Amino acid sequence: KVAGAEIVSRDAVEALLFYLEDRAKKLTEMSLKFAKHAKRKKITKNDMGLAIEYYH
Repeated sequence: KVAGAEIVSRDAVEALLFYLEDRAKKLTEMSLKFAKHAKRKKITKNDMGLAIEYYH
């Protein structure tokens, strides 16, 4: 509704969820690579920020 649509189909919501889950998985995988490169096991906010920048 905030984006202007009064009604959104279930298929549209499912497509958005699929996209967001895929994007989150890719960002997490890239963040983990940054963490491992820094010899850490924990993903930091900085790692996630770098991954987001990488994909934009």
